[in-house]
Amino acid sequence: MSLQGKKVAVLVSGSIAAYKACELIRRLKKEGAEVRVAMTKAAESFVSALTFQALCGHVVLTEAAETNSAYGHLELARWADIFVFAPASANSIARMRAGFADSPLLAALLAFRGPVVVAPAMNTAMWENKRTQENLEVLFQEPRFLLISPQTGELADKDIGMGRLAGVETILQTVGGLLATSPLKGKKLLLTAGPTREYWDAFRFLSNPSTGKMGVALAREAHRRGIEVSLVLGVVAEALRKTLPSTMEVVDVVTAEEMCAAVLERVEGADCLIATAAVSDFKPAETHPQKINKTDTPKAMALLPTIDVLATASAQAHQLDKRPYLIGFAAQTQNLAEYAERKLHEKRLDAICANDISKEGVGFAADDNEILWLHACAKPLQVKGSKAKIAAFILDEWAQWENADERNSTKQRKPTQ
Repeated sequence: MSLQGKKVAVLVSGSIAAYKACELIRRLKKEGAEVRVAMTKAAESFVSALTFQALCGHVVLTEAAETNSAYGHLELARWADIFVFAPASANSIARMRAGFADSPLLAALLAFRGPVVVAPAMNTAMWENKRTQENLEVLFQEPRFLLISPQTGELADKDIGMGRLAGVETILQTVGGLLATSPLKGKKLLLTAGPTREYWDAFRFLSNPSTGKMGVALAREAHRRGIEVSLVLGVVAEALRKTLPSTMEVVDVVTAEEMCAAVLERVEGADCLIATAAVSDFKPAETHPQKINKTDTPKAMALLPTIDVLATASAQAHQLDKRPYLIGFAAQTQNLAEYAERKLHEKRLDAICANDISKEGVGFAADDNEILWLHACAKPLQVKGSKAKIAAFILDEWAQWENADERNSTKQRKPTQ
């Protein structure tokens, strides 16, 4: 990634995570960006303006600096290619949503017309508060605003939960994706994400621990690159769903049958299909419209296999004159490479991401992932990092294939063997 010549304004609010902005500035400059900083008065309690000035090489926009330059907020807004608000406190998000301009930082935000990346950091209770979520929902209805969700882990006050500032690498990837000229701009991506549910009665179902984080990370990264995304989404947390751009097509489904139908409706015309969804492999042979009481529970439950969404979609795709690039996911607890290799060929895919879900800290529900990337025409690769980083890698691989395909005179995607 290169940010050579790009102008990045880093905004810092009053949060214990303010010190992490120092590393962000250092990394942005290392990638070639020119960086300037604006900070709230509360942020100065954690990191001094002089520290940021030494790192970026420019006078920092503060209330004191604005006194000496009446139009400092406008100068910053006119200068920057992108605003990166990291960390953004609950108070700053609320004031930003309401359109306040009672500090140089918020005034600059109000005057800025370009893309704004917002990386919140706060206590879990503040993050989960209904008012905070409402503020985020309203704010991110505007396509130029992009949310980088906080991470889950131990917070400064020793609470455990969501609220930690996203990693510097994740923020860098987001900024790079927004500022880069993507070879995939205008392409159409069909994406599945999240778990499916197969109901036995009105309240009980077969499913799995998938949260949809990997698929949502892919959807957001693709959207940043100007890709037209159709996301077929299983049942996921509402807070995660709200991080998706309002302009993106999101098709909510519950069962494997519903997911398959939605995919088959959209596979023709797609340039790429990425199937991250954790589709339930089995469903009850009998279903009941009402809750079954414990005393009436049968001694055994007969199961049937669900429809194979990816195999069915791949089969239909291979009937098209110009089929989409096909990428699958394989979650396994043993014999990972062998299982993924078999799935790659049996389902006639171009590539597959295999992940060992028995490993701690990666896979289901985690913020990080580790995949074995298998391609029908290339050597295997091991990739580890945040799910945002994995998403960027997958789209980069697709972009490489598209570039090679553009050089192909026939421009026809032949079926995999």
